[in-house]
Amino acid sequence: MPDSSDPDVNKGGRPTDFKEEYIHQAYVVCADDGYTNAKLAKLFSVNRRTITNWLKEIPEFKEAVQAGKDEHDSREVETSLLKRAKGFQYTETTSELMFIDDPKAYQPNPMQELHGIERRKIHTYIPTKKTIKHVSPDTRACEIWLCNRRPGRWRKLKHVEVTGAGGGPIKTKKITDFPKEPETIEEWEEQVRDSEKRERQVKDAEGVTIDEKTPTP
Repeated sequence: MPDSSDPDVNKGGRPTDFKEEYIHQAYVVCADDGYTNAKLAKLFSVNRRTITNWLKEIPEFKEAVQAGKDEHDSREVETSLLKRAKGFQYTETTSELMFIDDPKAYQPNPMQELHGIERRKIHTYIPTKKTIKHVSPDTRACEIWLCNRRPGRWRKLKHVEVTGAGGGPIKTKKITDFPKEPETIEEWEEQVRDSEKRERQVKDAEGVTIDEKTPTP
């Protein structure tokens, strides 16, 4: 167990290897160059476990690293999206497999070649042609870019139109009269007969026959 009197023992504060300037440095390298935790460990001359511990124990360091990585990722995606929206060109290089002199090996001089010493050859790909190719602007990428960067001028709106039958107006009906609660057996039987009558009308319209039944209280 470490001696509490040892001045090198960290008493609940920052880890002893950590320096305050690491917070800003971590943000800069993560935002500009997309540093990973492994690269941060190499930059600060510590191992990856130390970086993991700093991220857990130091909120400011964690926020700086996360903010830098988010900035880098967003910038990379935005740059790629803008490039695709505007269109771009690139150079395509065509290479062919050739049998050439080995540049790393000793080659005989002409006199040695006359005495039968062969030149050392290797197979390697040699660029033979360069072609400039063009990628046309992508309308979908343009739409995404403009809708997000210029929402005041470019909005993606969806119009939904609701109509009634045959494209006419929607018909509405206000229901105010509800069936009265039956108070006697006669009223209950009358409501049952009315209900069966309406059901019979619907079934008749559909070609279905309903057997007659006598309501039972």
